[in-house]
Amino acid sequence: MEKLYTYFYKVLIVGDINVGKTSILDQFTNSHFDDSYVSTIGIDFNVKTVNIDDSVKIKLQIWDSCGQERFRALTRTYYRNAKAIVIVYDITNRQSFENAKVWIKEIEQYVEPDALIVLVGNKTDLYPKRQIQYFEGHELANSRYFEFFETSAKYDNNIQTVFTFIAHKLFAESEERQKKSISLRDKRKKGYCC
Repeated sequence: MEKLYTYFYKVLIVGDINVGKTSILDQFTNSHFDDSYVSTIGIDFNVKTVNIDDSVKIKLQIWDSCGQERFRALTRTYYRNAKAIVIVYDITNRQSFENAKVWIKEIEQYVEPDALIVLVGNKTDLYPKRQIQYFEGHELANSRYFEFFETSAKYDNNIQTVFTFIAHKLFAESEERQKKSISLRDKRKKGYCC
C-alpha cells in the first residue's frame, strides 16, 4: 500500500474566545464558513494534507483549542509534540491582541524551543472596525521572531497561505535535520572524530 503522506505534523491553534480559531480551521480543512457562533468546548481537531510537490505530501493534524480560561490547563497538555502553534487575535478587539502576549508567554513556557510560531490577526473582513493596525501585529511577531499574517476566515483570505507556509516550513526543517543526520552518520562511518 502506498504511503499517503511524507511527513505528519501536529499544529495547535490558540487564542482568546471568539477570535475565529474554529472558523480558520473550518475554512482551511473544509472550505466552509459558518456565521453562527458556537464556542468550542475543550478541544477539537481536523486533518488536511498539503502537497509540497507531486511526490511530497504533508499531513497536518490541526488542533483547535478553546479560548476560555477554565480550559487553559487542558490546552497546555496539547502543546506537547506540537510542531507549530498558531496564535490568533481579532483585529477588531484590542483585548484579544493584548491577550495574545499572554498566550505567547505561555507558549514559550510549554512548547519545544524549535516549534514554529505564527501570529495571525483574523477578521480583516471587518476592516472598518479595526482596532489593531497591521504594523502592531507585525512588530509583535518580529520582536519574537515569529511569522505574521492577517486573515479573514469568512472570505478565505490568507487562510490557505498560513497553513501552506507552515507545511513548507516544517518540511524544509525536517529535510535539513535529515541531511545533518545523514552527514553526521557518514562522518562516523569514515572514522572522523567528533
